[in-house]
Amino acid sequence: MKIIDLLKLKYHNFRLRHTKTIEQEYILLLKYGYIEKDCSPIKCTKCGSTNLEDMHEEYGGYNIPDGVLCEFDEVCTDCGNVCGHWAYGGWNL
Repeated sequence: MKIIDLLKLKYHNFRLRHTKTIEQEYILLLKYGYIEKDCSPIKCTKCGSTNLEDMHEEYGGYNIPDGVLCEFDEVCTDCGNVCGHWAYGGWNL
């Protein structure tokens, strides 16, 4: 990773840590290219990698048919950071 990329990542992480509302955080994550408009993760907020993988999948459950995906984590394969959690139709970051 280039030095300029590391500096950008440090700046983005600083700004994200100092947001006061969820709306401010959403706007910054979207602006810096970390998430899509539907909140699905694009790149890791810890290392900036775009190597993300679906892990920790949960299928079926109480009142939900077997084989239906209920929850999963979007995990960075480079650093192991959990970038987002999808559950029952929506993202938690």
